Amino acid sequence: MKTLEKLREELYNCIEKFGLNDPRTIAKSQELDKPIVKIQKIIWRNKSCVK
Repeated sequence: MKTLEKLREELYNCIEKFGLNDPRTIAKSQELDKPIVKIQKIIWRNKSCVK
């Protein structure tokens, strides 16, 4: 599994090379979104257990 930093670096490279609206950039952004959403769900789940 790639780290968030590696995925972020790849996204920035796509933006520089292809632009913001290119399908390859959008796909890379969506690839980065998946682990971020998983992390956010874990954080929210843990916050709701603490209350």
